[in-house]
Amino acid sequence: MKKFILGLVVAIFAIGSSFAFDMSIGIKGIVGADNSQVKGTALGGGLDINLDFAKGFGLQIESNIAPSTITSTKDGLTVANNMMVQIPVMAWYNARFNWFGFGLGTGISCILSENYPENSSNMKMGLSAGARMRFFVSENFAISLGVTGNLDCFPTVIKTNTENGKNYKSEKSDFSRNAIYGSIGLEYFLPLWYK
Repeated sequence: MKKFILGLVVAIFAIGSSFAFDMSIGIKGIVGADNSQVKGTALGGGLDINLDFAKGFGLQIESNIAPSTITSTKDGLTVANNMMVQIPVMAWYNARFNWFGFGLGTGISCILSENYPENSSNMKMGLSAGARMRFFVSENFAISLGVTGNLDCFPTVIKTNTENGKNYKSEKSDFSRNAIYGSIGLEYFLPLWYK
C-alpha cells in the first residue's frame, strides 16, 4: 500500500510539471467516519494536489489516510486499528476573491481497507465529491477547510481460491465503505509555470 501511494504522488508531480498551468500542494488533518466493520471516529491526515488548467477548472487529487478509529466508552477512549486509504480524483472548479476562495468537484475514488469481510476485496471504487474554503494569509499560502465524501456504489470483482485455481466474480456493492471526512490544512500555491 505504501508503494502504491508513493507511486501515485510521484506520478502527480510528473503530470503537474508537464501540463499544469497552476498548482497547489496541501497537507491536512482529517476527522470523519465510515461504515466499515470498525465503529468510531476516524482520525488521520493526507496530502492534496490541485491542478488548475484554465480559468479555475482543473483536477483535485486527494489522499485521505485514516490509520485508526477512536471510540469513547465508560472505561475511556479505545483506539482500534482501522487503516482506510481513500484517493479521490475529482474534476474541480476553483474560485478566488482576494483573500477568500472556494472550490468544489466530483469524480471517482479508490478505497483501500485492511479490515474487510472474508471473500471480499481490500480495494473498491466509488463516487466522490468534495468542497473546500480557502483563507489566504499571503499570496501563496492559505488555510483550508474542506469536506470529502465517498460513496461505495460500484460492483467489485472478488477473487477466491479453488482447488483447480482461482475464481473471479463480480458482486454488487454492499456500501460498506461509504465515508465522509472533514479536514483542516495548509496549502501552498506554486507560481504560474506557463502562460
